[in-house]
Amino acid sequence: DASADGKEESGWHKEDEILDDSWVQQSRKKGHEKGPATSHLDGLNWEVLVVNEPVVNAFCLPGGKIVVFTGLLEHFKSDAEIATIIGHEV
Repeated sequence: DASADGKEESGWHKEDEILDDSWVQQSRKKGHEKGPATSHLDGLNWEVLVVNEPVVNAFCLPGGKIVVFTGLLEHFKSDAEIATIIGHEV
């Protein structure tokens, strides 16, 4: 409930209701000036190494190297599931 001066009990002010997202726009502009966030991936020669072990895991190494264990391939059955794991490693 608001008091007579328009102030909420919690300390919220009615004038605070109007939000200004100019800081969001400025942040986006700075991000675009720097270039894409994935520019560090340009030119990498991606390699996927499959290790024949029952481990349900995958990991990445510098320079575009991805290691996937066959246990992961046996655990996830669909291409979409495996693609999600590899995409995460990228």
